[in-house]
Amino acid sequence: MVAPEAEITGLKLTEDCSTISMKATVRDDQELKGYTLSYAKEGSAEYEELITGVEEIEDTPIAMLPTEVLEDGTYNVKLQAWDACGNSVTYTMSFTYQKGNTSIETGNSSETETPVPGEPVKKEFAATLVMAGILVCRECRFPSLMT
Repeated sequence: MVAPEAEITGLKLTEDCSTISMKATVRDDQELKGYTLSYAKEGSAEYEELITGVEEIEDTPIAMLPTEVLEDGTYNVKLQAWDACGNSVTYTMSFTYQKGNTSIETGNSSETETPVPGEPVKKEFAATLVMAGILVCRECRFPSLMT
C-alpha cells in the first residue's frame, strides 16, 4: 500500500501584494478520497481551512490567501491527503510574511529565493507519513524540486 502524494508546489505573493497564491499536486495510485489545505500562524495548533477537494490535481492553483487577514510573522501551510485504503500524508511548508514587503520567504531558510526562470528551486520539506493507519515517519525530511 502506497500513501497518496501531496506537495505544495508554489507559494507566491501577487504583484499587488493583496494575496498569496498557492499551487499544489495531489495524486494517488489507489482511490484518492480527499485532501485539505489549511494554514496557521507558527506556534498555533489551530489551522484555518482554505480548501478541500477530492479530485487529483497536478501543479494547480488551488487557493488564494488574502494578506489582509495576516499579521507579520511566520505561518505554516499544511496539505493533507488520504485514500480509500486508510493511507494518508501531510505536507507542510512555512512562509514568512511582513506587510510592505513585495515577496515572501518560504521553507526553513531565512533567505528569500529568487528562482531563475525555467530552473527548479531546491527545497526541503517535512512530512508525516501514515500508511494503513500506522505512523511510519514523523517530520521526515525529503528533497523537493519546485519551479
